[in-house]
Amino acid sequence: MLATVNAPYSLKLDAGDVVACLNDPAEMKSASGPMSSFFYDVTFELQRDFALAHGVSFQTLAEAAALFGTWSGIRWAGDRAA
Repeated sequence: MLATVNAPYSLKLDAGDVVACLNDPAEMKSASGPMSSFFYDVTFELQRDFALAHGVSFQTLAEAAALFGTWSGIRWAGDRAA
């Protein structure tokens, strides 16, 4: 999952960084490239599993995705799967 998130960007996130971004809008916005890949290139199921495995609730994931969607203008796959 991290290979997909990091592939096209010079800023590289580790699992802890992704978790921090999901929990903090300012962190998420500062890593908008990799987080765009997280929300739009990684499958919804893998996003959900990653979040839950790292102590991030589904509600927090969904709220982060919704906020990111206001910045990107792209609808999150989780909206259709939830």
